[in-house]
Amino acid sequence: MLQDFRSGGISGYAKARAVYISDEIRQRLDFVVRQIDLRGSSISGNIERALREHLDQHKDYIEL
Repeated sequence: MLQDFRSGGISGYAKARAVYISDEIRQRLDFVVRQIDLRGSSISGNIERALREHLDQHKDYIEL
């Protein structure tokens, strides 16, 4: 799982959009990224990875 976390990231920066999250969530994500020492990783990249995994896992239940 850690390797999956490290390999995740944003693809297609040209079409990226800003998403606003609460300060509490940003702090928690920042803590996670620092704790597992993800050099070169970012909060944005990890949000992208988590959302992509969620959408892929639930694609049968989500109409896109």
